[in-house]
Amino acid sequence: MTREPGLRIRSAIEKPFQRLGLFRPPGLPRFLGIGAQKSGTTWLHARLAEHPELFLPEEKELHYFDWNFHRPLAGYARRFEAAGDRLPGEITPGYAILDAGRIAFVARVMPAVRVIYLMRDPIERA
Repeated sequence: MTREPGLRIRSAIEKPFQRLGLFRPPGLPRFLGIGAQKSGTTWLHARLAEHPELFLPEEKELHYFDWNFHRPLAGYARRFEAAGDRLPGEITPGYAILDAGRIAFVARVMPAVRVIYLMRDPIERA
C-alpha cells in the first residue's frame, strides 16, 4: 500500500479526463525511447543527453507509464521542467510492452510524441 493516498485519489480523478485529452500538464516529453532489454537504450540515453538541444532527466528509466501510473501526470511532467527551450524526452525500455489501453492514454496526453524503438538482433531474438 502506498504512503501517498492523496496522490492516488488525485490521479484517479484526473486520469479519466486525461484519457479524453483534457487536463494535460505542460512540459510532457516530446519523444520516448523504448525497446528490448540489452538493445542499447542506455547508450542512446547517454548520447542524446549530450546533445545541447535535447533534455533527458539524469535518471534513465522513469517508468511512469508502467510502474508509476498510479501517480498524477503533473508529477511526471515536473521531471522535465529543467528542459527550458530544449526538446524533452525520456527512455524507458519497458514502455515497449505497454497494453493497448496505456498506449491509447499516451497518445491522448502526448499526441505529437515521437517514439524511438531500439532492437538488437531481431531475427535472432524471434
